[in-house]
Amino acid sequence: STHAGWVLGNEVVLESDEVDADGQGRLLRYVWVGEAMVNLNLVASGFSRAGDTDGNDRYANLFSHAEQVARIDGRGIWEGSEEGTEQSAGLPAQGVRPEEDAGLS
Repeated sequence: STHAGWVLGNEVVLESDEVDADGQGRLLRYVWVGEAMVNLNLVASGFSRAGDTDGNDRYANLFSHAEQVARIDGRGIWEGSEEGTEQSAGLPAQGVRPEEDAGLS
């Protein structure tokens, strides 16, 4: 898949937040390849939802915004949804860098 290409053959950095694992014992991590966060790219592309942060909220606003833009643009799982009827000037579908969206660059 296209998304596997983001990590295959690349150095991956895993970043933890306040809560180490969810209720089912799965490790909760932000996945970075270079300066791009894979988790955020998946949400911005419409292939994942922002969802419950399980107490990890370091990037919650970015994830929420990325999902909102994906919905408006009708990306991925939001394609054909009522929310995907108008174009936005939001996040790109790939290559999202959290510091750019947050005005940190």
